[in-house]
Amino acid sequence: MLQKTLDNDEFSSDARLMRGLARLRGTVVLSVLLWLLVVAMVAWLHGRRQLEDEVAELATDTALYRDSAVRIANQNFLELSKITALLTVRADVLALSEKYSAFGRSFADLAVAQRIAQLKDDAQVQSTSARLQEIVGDLRYDLIFVEDRFGTIIASSDANKPDTVLGLNFADRPSFQEAMKNEEGSMFVVGRTSRELGLNFSSRIGESQSEATGAVVARLPVERFVEHLSRKGYEFIIIDSYGMIVASGDPGLLLNHVGPLSPRRPDDERLKTYYRQDQLKAIDLAPYEGRLHDLHWALNGKPILLSLASLGNKGYQLGVFSSLHEKDEIDRAYFVIGLLVGFMGIPIGIALYSLFAGQMRRAASGRRLKAVNAQLERANAEKNRYLGIAAHDLRNPLSSLRGLSQLMLEMDLPEEQRLQFVNVIHRTSDELLNLVNDLLDVSHIEAGRIELSLSPVDLPALIRERLEHLTLQASRKQIRIDLITGDMAATPLDKRRFGQVIDNLASNAIKFSPLGSVVTVRAADNSDGVEFSVEDEGPGIGEVDRELLFKSFQKLSAKPTAGEKSTGLGLSIVKNIVEAHGGRIDVEKAPSGGARFVVLLPRSLTTAEET
Repeated sequence: MLQKTLDNDEFSSDARLMRGLARLRGTVVLSVLLWLLVVAMVAWLHGRRQLEDEVAELATDTALYRDSAVRIANQNFLELSKITALLTVRADVLALSEKYSAFGRSFADLAVAQRIAQLKDDAQVQSTSARLQEIVGDLRYDLIFVEDRFGTIIASSDANKPDTVLGLNFADRPSFQEAMKNEEGSMFVVGRTSRELGLNFSSRIGESQSEATGAVVARLPVERFVEHLSRKGYEFIIIDSYGMIVASGDPGLLLNHVGPLSPRRPDDERLKTYYRQDQLKAIDLAPYEGRLHDLHWALNGKPILLSLASLGNKGYQLGVFSSLHEKDEIDRAYFVIGLLVGFMGIPIGIALYSLFAGQMRRAASGRRLKAVNAQLERANAEKNRYLGIAAHDLRNPLSSLRGLSQLMLEMDLPEEQRLQFVNVIHRTSDELLNLVNDLLDVSHIEAGRIELSLSPVDLPALIRERLEHLTLQASRKQIRIDLITGDMAATPLDKRRFGQVIDNLASNAIKFSPLGSVVTVRAADNSDGVEFSVEDEGPGIGEVDRELLFKSFQKLSAKPTAGEKSTGLGLSIVKNIVEAHGGRIDVEKAPSGGARFVVLLPRSLTTAEET
């Protein structure tokens, strides 16, 4: 592939040399105006095309980073919900919420000072608050507090501080109201005592069938929530349902309104209550005039690429943007440079024709070396991009493992809860191991170090053996696997490597098949060699996805039907293994409407080895 690219570059270099000599000779003949116009326009158009290509590539990288940031943010939401839900079943929290909720409105209707005094004299409140303070220190949260069913805070990790929230009433907070309805109560909001922006997550106290006796609220500082989302060269924002930026790596963007991205805006009461502002602040965001891409926007007059996606928590969007300011300046610079070259070339063009022609010929001989360097630089950039994607995909499950194991070490959990955590840790560990194995396979294959140990293999027996490992995965979705084979001669294969082909294709079919469907696996001899196929009843492969199907780190439009994980590496590995066997793989539409992957292998061991 590299040699082919270099040959094309060499041909292109010769063509550019001939065009340059023609332009140089034309300098002597053409008029000043014509020379000036041609050089300026060629330079501008060249810069424009280059800018469009760079913008398209940057837009793809921005969308990839956005998807990675969405996964991390959703994982943070999930961890916070698990921790608050866990605290609602603590005996001291349950007892305290039942005690104060039993007072009815009498306690909630007291003046704030009276409520605080009563709570500070209650040994049960002080004991629970002290335990909450220990948990806050362990988990690096900003605040954890308990509310009774009327929204009054009856225990808090900051109970011993002068500006404590103990005794305050937060019944007006939407996160509290959602939690009391047994919904996810999440909300970015400015604290009424700390005046700092944070993420509140509320979980109701009480069984789902019974009336709630209160709620537990954990507050995470925005700085900690976003610490895993930043990436060099990109910026991100999280927007709530009122169009307010409630989280960002750039503090200057916080609590600004982004009108074009949200039809709503907070009224004056919400502005003062939720965001602690007297008047609305807004950033200047609008579609870029003369945009080069659908993601092309102008932020405070500067060009950016902005990619948006909804988060798992209701009402929140995550946007990632990258600056195009420098690229926009390059676009104008090409035109200016063209004008300057035009003016400078006229008086000296004739005298220096021979010298320039010789220099251009010598430059052509060096372009091949430059092409090699450019190809290596692109390969290195692609490697760095893969590593960035892999790092983000690894960080999520590692963070989850650390958080769950820390809770197991520090808290006396019920056996059922402990078993649930162990299952999550085991499942996450499997995901990590599968991702690392795929990454190692891809690195070996792309480095050209795939080695096969070929021997005659009973292919139907190998298929049955590999399918046994997928029985549990299929049974969870009530999927039947049909294996259709006949009498076959031994096939020259690397048994371990081709086992990966069977595993990946069959596992993918199960992932993308609906509940209660059928996956059909076939193997047979034919006139061209050996044919192995896997057919499912899923959504099939679209025309756009076919272009990306066998490339590394590609996520297709179809999603696993039960939320299974997908690294985007499996089909790339399969294609390389099949081709190393001298075979080929293709995908076609199945009669059921799903996808049918077909692998064709050479018939004889000699053919495979020579290939």
